[in-house]
Amino acid sequence: CKYGIIWQGIIHDISKFSVTEFLKYIGSLKGKAKKELNNIISELLTRLNLEDVRNKKMKKLSGGMRQRVLFAQALLNNPRILVLDEPTVGLDPKERVNMRNMIKEISQDKIIFVSTHIVSDIENGKLGDYFIVTADGSKYEDKDIYRKEYRNRVNGRKITYKKDAASALEAPEYGLYADDDLFGIVTLKEVSKEPLMFILSLSTWAIDETRSVYETGKESVEITVPDIYQVYLNDVALDENAVLIFGEDVPRFRYVKEYVDVPKQVTYQVEGLCAEPEVRICDRNGSDVPFTKEKKDGTLVVATEDFLPTEIPAEIEQMVLENEKLYSNFLTRDVEKSRITSLFPKDSLYLDYRDGWTISKHNTPVFSDENVTNYVEYSEDLFSCDVYMMKSMYIPRTGKTIEQTLHERVYYGRIDGSWKILEMNSLSHEEAEES
Repeated sequence: CKYGIIWQGIIHDISKFSVTEFLKYIGSLKGKAKKELNNIISELLTRLNLEDVRNKKMKKLSGGMRQRVLFAQALLNNPRILVLDEPTVGLDPKERVNMRNMIKEISQDKIIFVSTHIVSDIENGKLGDYFIVTADGSKYEDKDIYRKEYRNRVNGRKITYKKDAASALEAPEYGLYADDDLFGIVTLKEVSKEPLMFILSLSTWAIDETRSVYETGKESVEITVPDIYQVYLNDVALDENAVLIFGEDVPRFRYVKEYVDVPKQVTYQVEGLCAEPEVRICDRNGSDVPFTKEKKDGTLVVATEDFLPTEIPAEIEQMVLENEKLYSNFLTRDVEKSRITSLFPKDSLYLDYRDGWTISKHNTPVFSDENVTNYVEYSEDLFSCDVYMMKSMYIPRTGKTIEQTLHERVYYGRIDGSWKILEMNSLSHEEAEES
């Protein structure tokens, strides 16, 4: 059986030859007649784009040119078997692609053995033709992640094969291993059979079928957030296709929702990921929202810690402080109901509420330490904030002063174009004794 070899590098003793001289020398060693050899050399030089360097010394050729000359000498006797030892070593990326294409071109009618530590040398050649990873990665991961992982399993590892003893005699199967990791299965078929003597025969086999062996992603994630937030996995936005549960009420809006649209709770679920994803959650303004994450039964569970506060506009802050004072004075009977009716929706219970106790006649209240914090804008028509202030009321009859600490979370909604107080929750209620 004829064979050809490309060895790694170039032997010093032949560097003094020109390209044509070298090919004639190798051809003569392979027993080719002079006239036939000249025709073969001309054909190979043309085929491998070496015509322009046919008279150039081997030692003056670039690495890519030398490899092509070595490729040509291996083909001089049109071998059935071709052995390639590191055929792309020292080549630049462009020459490496050219060499791979040449190997693939001649592989149709030859058996080719390639020794290489660069998996990309063969991924687009025989190995790439036979072992195909058809699965695509999740839309939230690199589409080629399975193909890359598959190559990484093989790259730089010892490749061995083992026949499956249980496979059929007429269709033997061989497992291919990278070290001890099974990455492919090859099934052979008999294409010819030549009788030898007695019961002996010589069979020629070809590859009938190949199967790549790999696992798809097993990672999953569940993310629960208000629907006003945008969630990203590996910088790709989640959409409605990833929604597992939608429309759950957020407890803090149980009264507010009677007046305006409020955020709902939404739970996203993404399965089949290869690795734990990078999660990012953004509010309406694009700011990152803090969240917690933990593993539960193999699933990464993510939830926001709370709504993210932002800076309150000055005009909103002023309105909130003035309304807090006005309503507090209503409760202590310093202003009439008519002064506060515009602050609330028409059916609001806050319009009929006053403290059960009566404040003695006092001077005009004085407010101090006024502060508004934790401003959260849920939508264009809904926000909340925490209001803090001290209220002092001097009672002339006793010469004493009553001190009140006002600290409330207030929800505002836009109704018919105007901001209305929808709900007020006390965060602390402290009243000092007369002093």
